[in-house]
Amino acid sequence: ACSGPLIAIALGPQWHEDTSIFSVLAIVAMMQPTASLWGIMLLGLGRSKRLLTCSVINAAIFITGMAIGVYWKGIGVAIGYAVSYYIALPIILVYAFRNSPVSVRDFARDIVRPLGASIVASVAALALARFVHTDSHVIDLIIRAAGFVLSFGVLFFLMPGSKADLALIKRSASILRPKAKA
Repeated sequence: ACSGPLIAIALGPQWHEDTSIFSVLAIVAMMQPTASLWGIMLLGLGRSKRLLTCSVINAAIFITGMAIGVYWKGIGVAIGYAVSYYIALPIILVYAFRNSPVSVRDFARDIVRPLGASIVASVAALALARFVHTDSHVIDLIIRAAGFVLSFGVLFFLMPGSKADLALIKRSASILRPKAKA
């Protein structure tokens, strides 16, 4: 929803034709930071051999997906990467979480609310982009981003369990905040 004005601002109008590539990559970027925590977990548990195995499986699936996509140039590689990411994700999560303190069910339970709110907010921002156009990429970006943030916030806070999540975030922030010296 934001790729058009964002690309125009950051990279210039010559990149306009490639905004669809960035839109496809955004589908992966929505999930990748959270889903990639399996690697940190494996390192923390001292399971470097399992981390290596997961990384090799991941790389093989990504390379295959992108190699297939090369035929369709940049957009094909982006789609190949996105499809291979979501093919690899359940395989990697099941293997990485096996015999660990975290289960796939735990992972899914913890991401369902923010992921669901993100998907719906993305659709809302896309709808907003279809109806609201200005002569300024900056204003378009601000309007679309505000639509996303507002939609996400409303949806997330209306979902069951959100108050408990906010309390946990607040407790975590208080632990990380430096204590004032008396």
